[in-house]
Amino acid sequence: MAAESTTATLTGWLNTSIISKLVAPYAIDPNPFQLHMRVEQVAPGTKTAAFSRITKDTALSGTITEATGLSNTAYDTANVTAAVAEVGIMRQFTKLAERTAMLGPQGLLASAIEDGSKMCLEKLETDCWDTASTASTSVGTAGSTFKVSDVAAALAQLTVNKAKGDVVAFLHATAGKNLRADVVASGSTIFAAGAGNELLNRTQDDGFMGNFFGVPHYTNNLAETVGADK
Repeated sequence: MAAESTTATLTGWLNTSIISKLVAPYAIDPNPFQLHMRVEQVAPGTKTAAFSRITKDTALSGTITEATGLSNTAYDTANVTAAVAEVGIMRQFTKLAERTAMLGPQGLLASAIEDGSKMCLEKLETDCWDTASTASTSVGTAGSTFKVSDVAAALAQLTVNKAKGDVVAFLHATAGKNLRADVVASGSTIFAAGAGNELLNRTQDDGFMGNFFGVPHYTNNLAETVGADK
């Protein structure tokens, strides 16, 4: 059929600058690490957070001898400090941009605040992952494929380092991919025990990979990718 009413003939009824009422979101990494970090308040008038720890004395080397007095050993504590920094993001709009934006002035402001919050959280998450670089001991070989044996070695090293509290594993997305591939390559041994079942589930928006060796594993792309294994 000819002479139909098309977008060309109805051009006066169409606002060609608005393609959709929805704005497509960009991909954003999950933020699992900051949810497991210790958070402290900083005292007014300073940019330093402080906490105390007890100074451990060396193991006793002598015995109590008759008619010999004990020497005094001081009970010591240390004041440990951590410097903090202020970060942020600033955006400004012209009045013309506010009036002509399809979201309107209020919607444009709300969108900018939401986006800026995401950026600040991503910065916080990146800094949290960076704290793993201060670990005193690494396992595996830098630059090599992450394997199941590295997970076992890391858990054993926590015992060597006398680590306390709950254990949570955080892997860069590439290390998580390598671990899953190694689990699959291990074949029926791991699957028969049910140890790798959760690890092969789809990673959710919170970065949770599943439990493996009794430890919850999380992942994202913001972790360090160079240097010693962390």
